[in-house]
Parts: sequence; C-alpha cells; structure tokens
Amino acid sequence: MLNKYERIKIFALIGLSSTWPFFTFISNNVTDTLDYGSVFDIWLVCFLTLTFAGWLVTHLPISVDLKRRLIHIGLIFFLSLFLFGVVVDIFQSNFGIDRFRWSILTWAILTFVLSILTWRHSYQSASSMHMMFIISAMCLTAGLNIVYKLYEPNWRTKNVALNRTISISGEKIVSKINVYHFVLDGYGRADALHEGLNFDNTPFIQNLNKMGFWLGHKSFANYPSTSLSVSSILDMDYLVEPGPNALKNYTQYQILLSGHNRTVNTFKGLGYKFVMVPPGSWAGTDCRGTENICLRTDAIGINETQITLLAMTPFEVIVRKIAPSFLTFKRNEFPNMIKDIRKTKASSRKPLFVFSHLMIPHDQIYTRDCQIKSEINKFAESISEENKRNYVETVECVNRQILEHLPKLISDDPSAIVILQSDHGFFFGDLFDRHPNEWNIEEIKWRYGNLNAIRAPAKCSKYLYQYMSAVNTFRFVFGCLNNMSPNFLADRLFLTRYKFNEVIVSDILP
Repeated sequence: MLNKYERIKIFALIGLSSTWPFFTFISNNVTDTLDYGSVFDIWLVCFLTLTFAGWLVTHLPISVDLKRRLIHIGLIFFLSLFLFGVVVDIFQSNFGIDRFRWSILTWAILTFVLSILTWRHSYQSASSMHMMFIISAMCLTAGLNIVYKLYEPNWRTKNVALNRTISISGEKIVSKINVYHFVLDGYGRADALHEGLNFDNTPFIQNLNKMGFWLGHKSFANYPSTSLSVSSILDMDYLVEPGPNALKNYTQYQILLSGHNRTVNTFKGLGYKFVMVPPGSWAGTDCRGTENICLRTDAIGINETQITLLAMTPFEVIVRKIAPSFLTFKRNEFPNMIKDIRKTKASSRKPLFVFSHLMIPHDQIYTRDCQIKSEINKFAESISEENKRNYVETVECVNRQILEHLPKLISDDPSAIVILQSDHGFFFGDLFDRHPNEWNIEEIKWRYGNLNAIRAPAKCSKYLYQYMSAVNTFRFVFGCLNNMSPNFLADRLFLTRYKFNEVIVSDILP
C-alpha cells in the first residue's frame, strides 16, 4: 500500500499535470478574447478524470513501485498530448510538410521515448518529487509568461523611444501602421464585369475613389484558383514554373494559406499581431494556429477557444476527419467581419496585420437588397442567365455592405493600409474542361481580371501601376512601410486547371 505521504505526492502531481496544459494554452493566447468558462470546464473534466484514474491505480492489488510507474506513465501520456501542436508546427514551418501521418508518427515516437525514460526512472521512491519539481517549473514558466504578456504593452508604451525602428531587409521601418487585407472570392474586374455580364460597376469604383482608394483597372490574378492565387499573394512570389507536373505537391499551398508564408513571417518579425478572419465556409483559409487572433464565426459544435485548445492535441485533426459537423462554422459576412476587426483594433496595443477571406461573391448568397437566399448555392459555373443574375446581385449587395461598413474602419484608423482584392475573377462555362491552349482572350480576362483596390499613404501611391498583378501586393506594402521603392516582380500569368498538375505560362495579359 502507498503510505499517506506517497498518496499526497501522487495527487499533487496529478493536480500539477492537469494544470500545465491549460496554463500553457492561456499563456499563448492571453491577449486574445477567450471563453475562460469553456476552458475551465475542460480543465475540470481532465482533473477529475486523472484523479479518478489515479485513485483506481492506487487501489490495484499490485506493488507500490508498479503503481507509481503506471501513474507516472499515464501523466506523461496526458502531457504529451498537448505537445502534438508543437510537432505539427515544426513540420509545417521548417519542412513544409502538412501530412498528418508524419506528425502523428513523430509525436508517437516522442511519447514512446518519454514513456520509456519515465518508466526507467520511476522505480525510485523520489521520482514523484522529481516529476513534481519539473512540472512545477513548467507551470511557473507558463505563469510568468502570462504576467509578461499582460504587462508587455504597458512596458512598450513607456519605452516607445527605444522601439522606433525595426530592420527589414537591411532597411529601417520608421512607423508601423495597421494593414487590412480583404479577399473577396471571385469578384471580377470592372471591365470584365461589363463585357462578360453587362454589369456597370462604375458607381462603386467611383465611391472607392472618393474614399481614397487607388484602383487597378488592368490588375490581374497570377493563377485562376483560390489556393494558388492567395498562396502566391501571401508568399510574395510565384509558386511554380511551367511544366506537366508543376502542381504535384499541392500540400505546400495549404501550408502557405495557413500562415506559414513570407508576408505573415515578415509582419510578425516587425512586432505585428497576425489576425486571421476565415470565411466559415471553406477550410483552405481556416485558422490553423499560426495566427495570434482568429475571428471565426460561431461554430455549430464547439467554440473558437475550445478549437484552439484542441489544436494543441491530435484530437482536432481526428475530429475534422470523423466528425466534421462539430467544426462547421456559420458563413462570415462583411458587416460582421468589420465589426469584429474594429473591436480587435480597439483592444490591441500592437499593430495589426489582418488577413480576411470571404467566399463572396463566389458563393451567390444574396439578393440585390442583401437578403440571404433560403437556398445558398455555391458558385455555379455552367452557362445560365440565372447564374449570371445571381452572381451580379451578390456583387451589388457586397458593394452596398462595403460602402456602408468599410468607412467605419477607415474612420477608426485613417492611416492604415487597406486592400480590397479578389483572388480571381469569374467565368460561366466549360473553361476548366478544356485545355488552356484552347482558352481565348475574353475567357482569360474574365477569369483572371480581379478587383484590386488599395488605400495607402499618398507617398506610396506613386509606386502603384495599372498592370500590377496580385503577386506584388505585399511587395508594395512592405515597400510603403519601408519608405522606399518596392522590389516588384515581373507580372506573369499562369494557366492551369483544377485536378491537373500541368502549368502553362501565358504571354497574354488580360
């Protein structure tokens, strides 16, 4: 039988072990808006489960040494569960690997090694004290990190003179202003809308001009699909060179979309918070843990805080695979997105880089007067006058929402850089069923001609040019922050189709 002192050590160890993951979670997210009630509920379930399991083991008819070893192994497994997110992040950020099997295998090997070491060490009667000391130090570290992050903004405010300049590419950033990037999926360029759909978008364009936006009347996307186009924008570079198997490794684009890209890394290096606003209807640009703040809509199953906590463990991936309905989110809309961003901006003492992606007007969800249709259809690409009309009505509604709500954000933050941009344009027909060599100039214009509206300080606007393609968006932004001429790439256009690996470079600019 375990003596009273040994039992006290065991249950104190259980309490510390159940607390460390949640301390770590809070320390990583303390500056975000958390649902602390849901975190406490999960902690309580973990604590009671571990305590009950420990009580059962202490009453088994086995030796004291074996009881101690079983309890220690169980706690090590519990703690290692919350190291899974670290393994995933290492694979994604350092090796560009997003394969679940590699992450789970590496995590399993790590857990096995820790278990073996724990088993070998636990024969000592003092092993519980050793583990208690180590886990206490881990909890203390997480607690100190919480305190540091809570008081860091005040410290920086008092010492602002020491933090006026930050180096980027050998140059100096004198001021750090907020940057808001809004991606409106499938929003066509004005001339393409007029020629392809007989829709005059001039009033909307003129209103954007009055708000201080520059419009790229010949702007275009470098790729015809969201994953490729947005990845290229955020990585500030072309992803592939032409060839028959250029898109064979498609996983790399998902990693770039999740936040492991040059734009996010550069902003983080400058001390910015990365704010992700996913669409709620497409997993490609969902939050994956690289963001400092995720502005999700409400989930049907579990809330954002619980999802962020689960992402530290293998359970988040498992839930996505076997019970995806628990991670189904309401569709994000422009008015709600602006409201959430304004709240975040008001509470943050650090500069923000906000990346938001809305599946609108790609998904034709609105009537002209912004009523949500009872049946929400995704982008219908077949030739149909009804499909064209639904798309135009959604564009008209989005225009109204932008003109009504975006000025509120600009009024809050008049010096910010604001980018309204689409990942690609539209098309209605069999474009992707035909080889790109068969595409004509009109089809290329309609699919590649994208909305590109940028509001930036006057000193930077001189660098903008009409044929600026999407890949140069953040090269312009960092040039503007750097107060120097942007290092633009030559504007290129690549032809490719869904479910095909071939990429063809085009000499035609839309």
